[in-house]
Amino acid sequence: TCDWSSDVCSSDQLHNRAFYSDELNRLERSTVRPVSAIVIDLNGLKDANDKLGHDAGDALLRRMGEVLNGVVTAPNHAARIGGDEFAILLPGADKQVAAAMVDTVYELLKINNQFYSSAPLSLSLGVATSEAGETMESLVRRADINMYEHKNAYYAALRSRSADNSDETTDGAQTEPGSLKRSSDEGGIVRFISVIWWLVQIQADRRSVVACSL
Repeated sequence: TCDWSSDVCSSDQLHNRAFYSDELNRLERSTVRPVSAIVIDLNGLKDANDKLGHDAGDALLRRMGEVLNGVVTAPNHAARIGGDEFAILLPGADKQVAAAMVDTVYELLKINNQFYSSAPLSLSLGVATSEAGETMESLVRRADINMYEHKNAYYAALRSRSADNSDETTDGAQTEPGSLKRSSDEGGIVRFISVIWWLVQIQADRRSVVACSL
């Protein structure tokens, strides 16, 4: 559960909508540009709550918080802005830096799923970088539209696979709602080192961009 009036959500330890709204207003007044926004939807949360209980859904939310808190550092901020929706705000980040952040989110997501292979996290993600004179409201709207395009494509593919496999037998194991195919890559330690390397690069790029903007 979440107290939507507070700055931090206790279930995932991310900033909450109140903080997110304040940060958007602050960025609107700020001269730091560009700003990038990443909007994320946690696939299958409602199905997990309905079919497996709210404890299972809360576990997914906690893990999502682990992923985002492991990736996002100041001056960037990650927030839970709805029941299954999250956002990352990246002041001073251009398209290249935003793309690197997206890659890092997916890298850490894969590592997290290696530890929870029976209930992997799946997400739909949209990203946008501000254009000259664009408002923060418009920026977030573009990222949100991009996220829903990916989400619609995800569920369309899921329905297609379900139809194709309707006549096939299974081994009796239940498939978690919104699950991702488990990565076949090996070497969790190597992947973790790769994530740390990405974080260092992102921070260096961000500092360079912000310094140039000041």
